[in-house]
Amino acid sequence: MLPKWPESLVENINRGRCVLCAGAGLSAWGRLPTWTALLLELVKKVTEEEPDRVNQVELRRMIDAGKLLEVAEYCKERLGPRLYSEVLTAQLRVDVDEIPAPHKVIVELPFASIITTNYDKLIETSYIRLRRGWPKAPTHQDTEDLSKLLFEGRFFVLKAHGDIDRADSLILTTSDYRDAINGNPAFSAMFSALLLTKAILFIGYSLNDPDFRILMDRQLSIFRGSVPDRYALMSGVGGIESEILWRTARIRVVPYDSHADIPDILENLRQGVIRRRTKAHEPADELFGVSDRSTVPEPK
Repeated sequence: MLPKWPESLVENINRGRCVLCAGAGLSAWGRLPTWTALLLELVKKVTEEEPDRVNQVELRRMIDAGKLLEVAEYCKERLGPRLYSEVLTAQLRVDVDEIPAPHKVIVELPFASIITTNYDKLIETSYIRLRRGWPKAPTHQDTEDLSKLLFEGRFFVLKAHGDIDRADSLILTTSDYRDAINGNPAFSAMFSALLLTKAILFIGYSLNDPDFRILMDRQLSIFRGSVPDRYALMSGVGGIESEILWRTARIRVVPYDSHADIPDILENLRQGVIRRRTKAHEPADELFGVSDRSTVPEPK
């Protein structure tokens, strides 16, 4: 049975005041690696380069224990900038023959903007193929562009942890996160402003996802009082964990059982937005898409 979306979420999306926060679980639909799979490739490369020095068994045990950022830090140090970047690029740069089913629905929903912690270009490619427009996609380094987009109220895809085409922007290790948080106060301020002025829908995250935890530790958990609505589509989350997320970060969990149901779950959300707009007798000309108000020509 598919979950029922809260009416407040449908209304927030319908009004263009909801931001989608997309995690690695969405990119997995494009056959891109999960956090764990990416780290295993890094461990494999480190082992190949230094077979007599690297304890692969210990690194795998650390991954199993959830110490993902620590493993990434170690691998980056051992490989050096060039090999480290080569592994990430090889794993994350793929040709998309067909847009994944969830993304086909996402581009039809009138989100105010999208924040993604993924490095790949799957979301941008989906807009190019299906909406015929290239959305602005600033990273955490592009504070001037982000500031302008926020001020103008334009749609954008914020690559919060970097872009695969810009190796120096990638955030993957403990020190990367520390530098991004402490070394970029302008981005932190703008990110906080976005979270405090828009409802947030998390998709593609799990409770043990380090990106999700850092997002909460960095911004969400410190604003526990009067904040915009927050929702998270998650599987495997029990009643106690859902209650903790609500108490600590005011996140309302929308539970589901099977990952295979994600396209249908999102389609139900899209239909709910359409019904809400139709019921209100509001014009639907700009309900979906970004091509006429927020894109630039596709780069050659």
